Amino acid sequence: MSVVVLGDSITRSYGVPEGQGWVELLAKRKPAIKWINAGENGNTSAEGLARFQRDVDPHLPAVVILEFGGNDPVNNPDRRVSPEEFKNYLEQMIDRIKARGGDCILAVFPALVDSLHATATDPYFISKGGLDKVIGEYRALTKGIAKKYHLRLVDFEELSRTWMRRFGQEKIISSDGIHWTPVTNRLAAREISKFLKTL
Repeated sequence: MSVVVLGDSITRSYGVPEGQGWVELLAKRKPAIKWINAGENGNTSAEGLARFQRDVDPHLPAVVILEFGGNDPVNNPDRRVSPEEFKNYLEQMIDRIKARGGDCILAVFPALVDSLHATATDPYFISKGGLDKVIGEYRALTKGIAKKYHLRLVDFEELSRTWMRRFGQEKIISSDGIHWTPVTNRLAAREISKFLKTL
């Protein structure tokens, strides 16, 4: 069995020492499974779709975890992915996975802390109530697509907010307001490990 995780810096585990990201920790927990970390820092769903043929197709059929939505509303007209486009791109990836006999799991983009994030002083996001609120629409779409396709869903938003309440924000979210600490990666690996038992 192979599991491909296609996503952004949350998947890549930006900022933590090599080998301590949640995908790599899962590879240690579940050595019988071939794990492929296809996360790219800063990626939107459009950029994920653009490298799908390179990073996912060679491993199909497989279980594919898709984790996007945090970079799609970027304040850059050339890269910004609208909610409608996000839905379309995610569904294209799901259709391609299913057509090749694969199984798909969707991951909801986790919570972030607006006051610490680089967009905290960006008038574009301030006018919209902050980046975390803007990403909320993409999170809702991810959940809706999972329901439409009857897919399993990993709600990283709910999990990360629960962890922040339980352990404190500073232990869960790094000082940039968005990326996960080594503690969070360990928690995520534990949750996904339990989740995979349902497959």
